[in-house]
This record gives sequence, structure tokens and C-alpha cells, in this order.
Amino acid sequence: MFALTQAAGCGAGHSTPVRDPQAVTDEVSTQTDAVVTMTQVKGRITGGGVTEVSCNYDSDDDPNREMLNIWSLTEVDNTTLGKAMANLVAGLPEQGWKVVKNGPDRSLSRSQEIQAVHLATKTQLDATWHKNLQRGDPAIVFDVYSRCFRKPSDN
Repeated sequence: MFALTQAAGCGAGHSTPVRDPQAVTDEVSTQTDAVVTMTQVKGRITGGGVTEVSCNYDSDDDPNREMLNIWSLTEVDNTTLGKAMANLVAGLPEQGWKVVKNGPDRSLSRSQEIQAVHLATKTQLDATWHKNLQRGDPAIVFDVYSRCFRKPSDN
């Protein structure tokens, strides 16, 4: 996630912007809907819903927050999921996203992972295709999340 954080303009040397939480939630929801559309696949969407979390995973008291939407695309076969990943790689740049990674993740199964940053909003995407050939059903797990921000009331 470090490469994504740096590409989105977060991290050392960058101040955390003050933003309205509802505006950030709407932004993440809009980008999530765009990602679903880009896959061009009809399947079952599980999970979902934007949640506010701390940018500091060790302390919920940190005033730096992010909005996170984790969901999965399931109940389709691996051929269809492969098309969804290919459609994402092709569609992301056309929709204002910069793909910063498209390749195997660090898991033993070396699942395909796409990481991207929306250039206008700095919303970030992590999509990982879990083929689950040994057990379970195949799925693509999506994380769509905002850059870190502070609420106006925290300043």
C-alpha cells in the first residue's frame, strides 16, 4: 500500500487536508460505482458500504481518517473474472485513474492485483483476483478508499 499512498500524495512531507466526511463518502461511493461498471461483469456483489476508519491502524484516536469500501465480485467463473480484471486495466486510465501496479500480489498463490489512484480525487483502488482453485469460489476483492483527511471539527 506504500506505493499507492505515495502516488496519492499522502505520507511524509504532505499535510492532511481538511474535508467534509460526507463529501468523502460520496466520492468513494461514486468511484466504487464506476469501478463496478468498468468490470463489465454481472455477478454477485458482497459486502460494500463506505466505512470511516483511522489512517493509523494502531490507534483509532488519530484524527487522520479515511473512508473505505471493501466488497467482492463473486458467483462467476474464473474466465469471467479474468475478463473483469482485463476490463479494469483497460478502463481505469480512460476514467482518470493511474494504474500503479498490475501483477502478482505477495501471497503464495501470486494472485493478480491491480492498484490504481484516481488522479482528480486521489481515491485509491486495490483489486485482487482470488482464483481459489483448491477451495472456495473465485472472487475479486476490491478496496476503494479515500486519501487521509481530517474532519473540520478536528482542527
